[in-house]
Amino acid sequence: MHVDDLGTGWTVVVPVKHRDRAKTRLSPALESFRSRLAHAFALDTVDVALGCDRVSRVVVVTDDDLLPADLPTGVEVVHDPAGGDDLDRAALAGCAVAPDGPVAVLAADLPALLVRELDEALMAASAHERALVVDADGTGTTVLAARRGDGLRPSYGAGSAARHVHLGAVALAGAWPGLRRDVDEPAHLELLRPHLTGRRTAALLASMS
Repeated sequence: MHVDDLGTGWTVVVPVKHRDRAKTRLSPALESFRSRLAHAFALDTVDVALGCDRVSRVVVVTDDDLLPADLPTGVEVVHDPAGGDDLDRAALAGCAVAPDGPVAVLAADLPALLVRELDEALMAASAHERALVVDADGTGTTVLAARRGDGLRPSYGAGSAARHVHLGAVALAGAWPGLRRDVDEPAHLELLRPHLTGRRTAALLASMS
Protein backbone atom coordinates (compact mmCIF):
# COMPACT_ATOMS: atom_id res chain seq x y z
CA MET A 1 0.00 0.00 0.00
CA HIS A 2 1.58 3.25 -1.10
CA VAL A 3 0.89 6.96 -1.20
CA ASP A 4 0.20 8.33 -4.65
CA ASP A 5 3.26 9.81 -6.41
CA LEU A 6 1.49 13.17 -6.56
CA GLY A 7 0.81 13.16 -2.81
CA THR A 8 -2.91 12.60 -3.28
CA GLY A 9 -3.29 9.14 -1.76
CA TRP A 10 -6.81 7.76 -1.84
CA THR A 11 -8.81 6.28 0.98
CA VAL A 12 -10.72 3.26 -0.33
CA VAL A 13 -13.83 2.36 1.65
CA VAL A 14 -15.18 -1.18 1.29
CA PRO A 15 -18.60 -1.73 2.88
CA VAL A 16 -18.99 -5.42 3.72
CA LYS A 17 -22.35 -6.84 4.73
CA HIS A 18 -22.42 -9.59 7.36
CA ARG A 19 -21.68 -12.82 5.52
CA ASP A 20 -24.86 -14.48 6.78
CA ARG A 21 -26.98 -11.81 5.06
CA ALA A 22 -24.82 -11.15 2.01
CA LYS A 23 -25.30 -12.24 -1.59
CA THR A 24 -28.85 -13.53 -1.13
CA ARG A 25 -29.39 -13.47 -4.91
CA LEU A 26 -26.93 -16.36 -5.20
CA SER A 27 -29.57 -18.55 -3.56
CA PRO A 28 -30.93 -21.16 -3.89
CA ALA A 29 -28.40 -22.59 -6.34
CA LEU A 30 -25.39 -21.72 -4.17
CA GLU A 31 -27.04 -21.41 -0.77
CA SER A 32 -24.68 -23.86 0.96
CA PHE A 33 -21.68 -21.81 -0.21
CA ARG A 34 -23.22 -18.33 -0.19
CA SER A 35 -21.75 -16.96 3.04
CA ARG A 36 -18.31 -18.36 2.28
CA LEU A 37 -18.39 -16.89 -1.22
CA ALA A 38 -19.37 -13.47 0.12
CA HIS A 39 -16.51 -13.66 2.61
CA ALA A 40 -14.01 -14.67 -0.08
CA PHE A 41 -15.18 -11.93 -2.46
CA ALA A 42 -14.68 -9.29 0.22
CA LEU A 43 -11.22 -10.43 1.28
CA ASP A 44 -10.03 -10.72 -2.32
CA THR A 45 -11.33 -7.23 -3.09
CA VAL A 46 -9.58 -5.75 -0.04
CA ASP A 47 -6.32 -7.42 -1.07
CA VAL A 48 -6.43 -5.60 -4.41
CA ALA A 49 -7.15 -2.25 -2.78
CA LEU A 50 -4.16 -2.72 -0.48
CA GLY A 51 -1.92 -3.38 -3.47
CA CYS A 52 -2.78 -0.19 -5.36
CA ASP A 53 -0.15 2.51 -5.72
CA ARG A 54 -2.76 5.25 -5.50
CA VAL A 55 -4.23 3.99 -2.25
CA SER A 56 -2.88 5.16 1.08
CA ARG A 57 -5.66 3.85 3.31
CA VAL A 58 -8.19 1.00 3.18
CA VAL A 59 -11.25 1.14 5.44
CA VAL A 60 -13.72 -1.72 5.80
CA VAL A 61 -17.18 -0.87 7.13
CA THR A 62 -18.97 -3.90 8.51
CA ASP A 63 -21.17 -5.34 11.22
CA ASP A 64 -19.61 -8.79 10.79
CA ASP A 65 -17.73 -9.30 14.06
CA LEU A 66 -15.74 -12.22 12.65
CA LEU A 67 -14.43 -10.39 9.59
CA PRO A 68 -11.73 -8.21 11.21
CA ALA A 69 -9.72 -11.24 12.30
CA ASP A 70 -9.40 -12.33 8.66
CA LEU A 71 -8.50 -8.93 7.21
CA PRO A 72 -4.90 -8.22 6.19
CA THR A 73 -2.69 -6.08 8.39
CA GLY A 74 -3.15 -2.38 7.76
CA VAL A 75 -6.88 -2.38 7.10
CA GLU A 76 -8.95 -0.09 9.32
CA VAL A 77 -12.35 -1.31 10.48
CA VAL A 78 -15.35 0.94 11.08
CA HIS A 79 -18.56 -0.41 12.58
CA ASP A 80 -21.49 -0.25 10.17
CA PRO A 81 -24.04 2.01 11.89
CA ALA A 82 -26.90 0.61 9.81
CA GLY A 83 -26.15 -3.05 10.45
CA GLY A 84 -25.74 -3.76 6.75
CA ASP A 85 -29.19 -2.43 5.84
CA ASP A 86 -28.20 0.93 4.33
CA LEU A 87 -25.24 1.09 1.95
CA ASP A 88 -25.37 4.88 1.82
CA ARG A 89 -24.88 5.14 5.59
CA ALA A 90 -22.11 2.54 5.51
CA ALA A 91 -20.30 4.45 2.76
CA LEU A 92 -20.57 7.73 4.66
CA ALA A 93 -19.35 6.11 7.87
CA GLY A 94 -16.20 5.03 6.06
CA CYS A 95 -15.72 8.42 4.41
CA ALA A 96 -16.02 10.15 7.77
CA VAL A 97 -12.58 8.91 8.81
CA ALA A 98 -10.99 10.72 5.83
CA PRO A 99 -13.10 13.82 5.05
CA ASP A 100 -10.26 15.98 3.71
CA GLY A 101 -8.80 13.73 1.02
CA PRO A 102 -9.95 11.75 -2.00
CA VAL A 103 -12.22 8.83 -1.17
CA ALA A 104 -13.52 5.95 -3.26
CA VAL A 105 -16.21 3.51 -2.16
CA LEU A 106 -15.48 0.11 -3.68
CA ALA A 107 -17.94 -2.76 -4.06
CA ALA A 108 -16.95 -5.78 -1.95
CA ASP A 109 -17.74 -8.43 -4.56
CA LEU A 110 -15.11 -8.03 -7.29
CA PRO A 111 -13.17 -11.33 -7.34
CA ALA A 112 -11.73 -10.68 -10.83
CA LEU A 113 -10.45 -7.20 -9.99
CA LEU A 114 -6.90 -6.29 -11.02
CA VAL A 115 -4.66 -3.83 -9.18
CA ARG A 116 -3.99 -2.07 -12.48
CA GLU A 117 -7.71 -1.53 -13.08
CA LEU A 118 -8.32 0.11 -9.72
CA ASP A 119 -5.20 2.27 -10.01
CA GLU A 120 -6.25 3.45 -13.48
CA ALA A 121 -9.80 4.16 -12.35
CA LEU A 122 -8.61 6.22 -9.39
CA MET A 123 -6.24 8.17 -11.62
CA ALA A 124 -9.14 8.91 -13.98
CA ALA A 125 -11.43 9.83 -11.07
CA SER A 126 -8.91 12.36 -9.76
CA ALA A 127 -9.78 14.66 -12.67
CA HIS A 128 -13.36 15.09 -11.40
CA GLU A 129 -15.10 16.31 -8.27
CA ARG A 130 -17.12 13.08 -8.27
CA ALA A 131 -16.91 10.05 -10.51
CA LEU A 132 -18.18 6.49 -10.74
CA VAL A 133 -17.52 3.20 -12.46
CA VAL A 134 -20.73 1.68 -13.79
CA ASP A 135 -21.09 -2.09 -13.51
CA ALA A 136 -21.18 -4.45 -16.48
CA ASP A 137 -24.97 -4.53 -16.45
CA GLY A 138 -25.05 -0.75 -16.92
CA THR A 139 -27.20 0.07 -13.90
CA GLY A 140 -25.11 -0.36 -10.74
CA THR A 141 -22.06 1.33 -9.24
CA THR A 142 -18.86 -0.55 -8.42
CA VAL A 143 -16.81 2.55 -7.56
CA LEU A 144 -18.04 5.93 -6.35
CA ALA A 145 -15.26 8.46 -5.91
CA ALA A 146 -14.94 12.05 -4.70
CA ARG A 147 -12.08 14.47 -4.20
CA ARG A 148 -13.25 14.87 -0.60
CA GLY A 149 -15.03 12.35 1.56
CA ASP A 150 -17.61 14.89 2.63
CA GLY A 151 -18.59 15.42 -1.01
CA LEU A 152 -19.41 11.82 -1.95
CA ARG A 153 -23.25 12.01 -2.11
CA PRO A 154 -23.96 8.25 -2.30
CA SER A 155 -27.31 6.98 -3.59
CA TYR A 156 -27.03 3.20 -3.76
CA GLY A 157 -29.69 0.64 -4.54
CA ALA A 158 -31.28 -0.48 -7.79
CA GLY A 159 -30.40 1.90 -10.62
CA SER A 160 -27.70 3.67 -8.61
CA ALA A 161 -25.55 4.55 -11.64
CA ALA A 162 -28.20 6.84 -13.13
CA ARG A 163 -28.81 8.53 -9.78
CA HIS A 164 -25.10 9.10 -9.20
CA VAL A 165 -24.77 10.67 -12.65
CA HIS A 166 -27.82 12.84 -11.93
CA LEU A 167 -26.11 13.98 -8.72
CA GLY A 168 -23.08 15.12 -10.70
CA ALA A 169 -20.75 12.14 -10.78
CA VAL A 170 -18.94 11.51 -14.07
CA ALA A 171 -19.13 7.96 -15.46
CA LEU A 172 -15.56 6.88 -16.22
CA ALA A 173 -14.93 5.33 -19.62
CA GLY A 174 -12.19 2.76 -18.99
CA ALA A 175 -12.78 -0.86 -19.96
CA TRP A 176 -11.68 -2.43 -16.61
CA PRO A 177 -13.69 -5.68 -16.89
CA GLY A 178 -12.69 -6.94 -13.45
CA LEU A 179 -13.75 -3.65 -11.86
CA ARG A 180 -17.10 -3.61 -13.63
CA ARG A 181 -18.18 -7.21 -12.95
CA ASP A 182 -19.56 -7.58 -9.47
CA VAL A 183 -21.24 -10.82 -8.44
CA ASP A 184 -24.92 -10.77 -7.61
CA GLU A 185 -26.24 -13.86 -9.36
CA PRO A 186 -24.93 -17.37 -10.18
CA ALA A 187 -24.65 -16.38 -13.85
CA HIS A 188 -22.24 -13.57 -12.93
CA LEU A 189 -20.02 -16.04 -11.13
CA GLU A 190 -19.97 -18.41 -14.07
CA LEU A 191 -18.93 -15.57 -16.38
CA LEU A 192 -16.01 -14.78 -14.10
CA ARG A 193 -14.69 -18.30 -13.56
CA PRO A 194 -12.08 -18.09 -16.37
CA HIS A 195 -10.95 -14.64 -15.20
CA LEU A 196 -10.74 -14.94 -11.43
CA THR A 197 -7.76 -13.28 -9.80
CA GLY A 198 -8.90 -13.54 -6.20
CA ARG A 199 -7.10 -16.49 -4.64
CA ARG A 200 -9.69 -17.16 -1.95
CA THR A 201 -12.58 -17.15 -4.39
CA ALA A 202 -10.69 -19.35 -6.84
CA ALA A 203 -9.80 -21.84 -4.09
CA LEU A 204 -13.37 -21.98 -2.84
CA LEU A 205 -14.78 -22.54 -6.31
CA ALA A 206 -12.24 -25.29 -6.91
CA SER A 207 -13.38 -27.02 -3.73
CA MET A 208 -16.99 -26.79 -4.91
CA SER A 209 -16.29 -28.58 -8.20
